Amino acid sequence: MAAPLFIGDEADAAAWRLTGARVRIVGPGEVVRAVEEALASDGELVLLSASRARELPAALLERFSTALHPLTLVVPDATGGAQPPDLERLVRSRLGMAS
Repeated sequence: MAAPLFIGDEADAAAWRLTGARVRIVGPGEVVRAVEEALASDGELVLLSASRARELPAALLERFSTALHPLTLVVPDATGGAQPPDLERLVRSRLGMAS
């Protein structure tokens, strides 16, 4: 299995690099292109920092979050500042089960 690809800022990328992941450091305004390229790649797993995920247009974030190949995941920032969306609440809302 190929190493996962992490997309995020420099600080988070340093931590993911230690786990053996390939990293792509992106600044504000660069994340859309990086995510589109990752989705078009032949990689197996793409990780996106929660802070960079917030910069994506809603349609692209949904496409990223539901991709089956490569598998994708929004991960918390290393600082704990930005967290991924609450997927359970999102799914319940879409199914009409929100409380």
